[in-house]
Amino acid sequence: MNSRLPLLLLAIAALLTGCATTEEPLSQKERERLAREQEKADRKAAQEQAKMLRDSGTQRRTSR
Repeated sequence: MNSRLPLLLLAIAALLTGCATTEEPLSQKERERLAREQEKADRKAAQEQAKMLRDSGTQRRTSR
């Protein structure tokens, strides 16, 4: 019984924490900021992918 008590308390705390948080809609400013951050991350990922493709092509040519 004693070994289950901490687990039970943790589960209750997680449940109460989940119920206590509210999902408020984002403001226009926050939405714009998140959109800019996403665009920046997308550009960075595309650049890294292009670099990997360039580098892999270079390695194949030099290994022949």
